[in-house]
Formats: sequence, C-alpha cells, structure tokens
Amino acid sequence: MALARLTLTAPADEVEALAALLEAHGAGSVALLAASEEPVFDDPGLWAETRIEALFEDQGRAEAAAESLAGVLAAGPFPDWELSPVPERDWAVVWKEGLVPRCFGGRLWVHPSWSVPDDAPGLRLVIDPGMAFGTGQHPTTALCLEWLALAGGITDCEALDYGCGSGILALAALRLGARRVLAVDCDEKALAVTRENAANNGLTACLVTALPQDIGARRVDLIVANLLLQPLVDLAPRFADLLGCDGRLVISGILAEQVPICAAAYQGSFSLAPAVLSGEWALLSATRR
Repeated sequence: MALARLTLTAPADEVEALAALLEAHGAGSVALLAASEEPVFDDPGLWAETRIEALFEDQGRAEAAAESLAGVLAAGPFPDWELSPVPERDWAVVWKEGLVPRCFGGRLWVHPSWSVPDDAPGLRLVIDPGMAFGTGQHPTTALCLEWLALAGGITDCEALDYGCGSGILALAALRLGARRVLAVDCDEKALAVTRENAANNGLTACLVTALPQDIGARRVDLIVANLLLQPLVDLAPRFADLLGCDGRLVISGILAEQVPICAAAYQGSFSLAPAVLSGEWALLSATRR
C-alpha cells in the first residue's frame, strides 16, 4: 500500500503542537523543514515559517488526520494542507544514499558507519546522523572541517568546540592531533551525542563536554564555532577572553552577505583573514591579537 504525505506550513510557535497532534493521529513520521530560503539548521524554532511533512500508511489515514485536527489550535483554523502519494521505495536505502564518505584537506575522511572508504589513505572519523547537527554534509560544517584538516599547528593544541552539536568538529580536532578538546553546547542531548560519537571513534580520553556556564575562565589555543550570526556577534568578547595570545578562531554558520557584520564584532581583538566561501555560506578565521 502506497504511503501518503500530508504537508502543511505553520508559524514557529505552532509547530511543536501540530507535530505532536499528527503523531497522535497516526503519522508514522513527522519531518520539520524550512518553508523558505532561510538558513537551514536543525532547530525548527529558528524558522519563522516551518513546513511540516507527515507520512501516513495511506491517503485515507492522512485525510482523516487532517480533518480531525481542523480547528483544534487555539490560534485559529488548521493551516492549509495538501496530500501527495509517496512512491514505494526502500526508504532505509534512500536515506543512506546521500550520506557518503567525504575527504577534507586531502587527509581527513568523515563517513557514516555503513559506508567505509576502502583503502583510502588518511585519518577516519565515523559520524552517523542523529539528534544533533553535524555530519559533514552541510557547507558550514564542511568549511570548518576543511580548515581544520589544512591548518598547521593543530597537533598538541588545546581546543574548544563551541556549539558542538554532534561533536564532529571537536572529534575532528582530536583526530588531527589536538591534545585536548572541550566540547560545549547548551543542549544536554547534544553533549550526550558528542560523548557517544567520541566513544564510537575511540576519542573519549581527551574529550571533555560542558554546558556554556560551566567552562570557567580557562584559556585555549583554538576555538571552532559553527553557529548563527547573532550568537557569533554576542560571543566575540567571550571568545577573546578564552583565547590566549596568538590563539586561533574559526567561525562559520554565516552567509556571505553577513561577513561584514560578523567581522566587525571581532576586529578589535582579532586579526582576521579573508573570508572563505562555499556557495552562499562563509567561514572566518582569525588570530587573537
């Protein structure tokens, strides 16, 4: 029996309730996606308008779910919705097709556990998709991984991955020779995922995870932060305090058009290198004055 996809767009403050209601009415899965060309990150709360895609066993179940939910939200009528059939395919296989090994800087391979780059020289890092952002596929993550793989001086440094998500950048730094890495995130789930990924890669001994309020006044040699523009601007003084003299900073998660705004926040305490671009995305690197 063919699956049916129920699609609707809702404001950010209604998404959580709608997703829960769709699941309660029989949706086998519910996906949250950006409804516009806003930067796409994992947290749907970042999107003013979110597209909700729910899969049902058949069209009848999907129609019944939509009709039963109509008018249940206090904010007003149920959003406009549309139904479309989903071709029968092996979705477990399709899901995995887009996650392939990628090599960064000619020496660091990042790959899911089911797709190992046979006989390829270089270092390996296994990252499976999960509940936290970061598999190496998004351009901002790729920009950071490329910088880390090509940068000199990673060996024996102490690094900080701020907003670690899956821990991919923290673990890449360790694989590339960092002596110790502190992975920081405001989400306890992300820290748990980071620790799990570290265990899967045999990198737990030199990794520490912490919430932002628990990192204290320590000094590190390198900070990597793949966030959004406003958090990066707000964190500029904090990063200046955390980096020792000549310490290095790598930040991404910004659009190319946002580079001047972000760079302005760091110019007082850092010497900035020219931005590195990947399509519409950008990376800034800098040295602490």
